[in-house]
Amino acid sequence: MIEDPLAPPRSKVVDVAEGVLVSLVVVLLAAAVPFGAHLANVPNNVDRATEETNQQPPLVVDEPGPYHGRLTHNVVVLNRKSGLQLVAFYTRDVVVLVATLLLIGLLIRTLRRLRRGSSGARNIAVILAGVVALASLLIRLFWGGIYTADLPTASYDFVYARFEQASTPEWAGALVRTATIALPLIALCAAILLLSRPATDYFRAMRRSGTY
Repeated sequence: MIEDPLAPPRSKVVDVAEGVLVSLVVVLLAAAVPFGAHLANVPNNVDRATEETNQQPPLVVDEPGPYHGRLTHNVVVLNRKSGLQLVAFYTRDVVVLVATLLLIGLLIRTLRRLRRGSSGARNIAVILAGVVALASLLIRLFWGGIYTADLPTASYDFVYARFEQASTPEWAGALVRTATIALPLIALCAAILLLSRPATDYFRAMRRSGTY
């Protein structure tokens, strides 16, 4: 990149902050890998769970509930799922992957502007760091299998959860836990550096010089 002769000298603090933001992108990408691996196994797990539950007689339960002020009864077959009911098994991974890739794209775009000395990009980077810190908590909550403590062992969800657990590699959970611990710390470090006095002075000087 060609330096503008009117621009103030680069701030070392800003250079470090940029490096921290790059590491944030890398860890975000690493956090998405287990969800991608998990998503790849969903079709096979759905097929296996469907095949096993179809060999069993229908598990029918009566679930009472209020409807327009009256108590009604809803008959549910616990060991059968089809159509949109199966989409729910894909939803978690798709939501996390799309949100993660969106954040990565925004961070990369912001980094390019930050390198040119944009104070607006500095503000956006701080906001994105906060979003990533919050997203890491949501990623930790999203990771994990279906809650099966109250489900009959013959129910579709219980059978699917068994195949899901068997197909999930051991490293996936450890990677998610490590990433969700590291992400808030890295995001906080980036925000502190970008809001520090040396960084603030640099971006003010860039505005005064008219180079950005």
